[in-house]
Amino acid sequence: MSNTPPHLGGHMGKTHTDEGTLKVLLKHGYETMIDLGQGPGGQVLLARKLGFKKVRGIDGDANVNPCILHDFTQGPLEKFPWSPDVIWCVEFVEHVE
Repeated sequence: MSNTPPHLGGHMGKTHTDEGTLKVLLKHGYETMIDLGQGPGGQVLLARKLGFKKVRGIDGDANVNPCILHDFTQGPLEKFPWSPDVIWCVEFVEHVE
């Protein structure tokens, strides 16, 4: 049984990925990415597979094993160890009041 709060974990075990956009970003020299609200992490895995040098995911659902566990309803993420070229943020805002 999950201890995930009801406003988190709405991914139903699926990640919608966008390979085309990731390829265009790589073509234009972007190499690092944060997936804000990563869900199961499919976009993180795809970005790594395509050649992004550094990719991390942030999510409030501990069950998806994010690189960084953070629930944005509890406040902002105060510190991040590096500055990414891209912040991927899709289907996230509806989980934050």
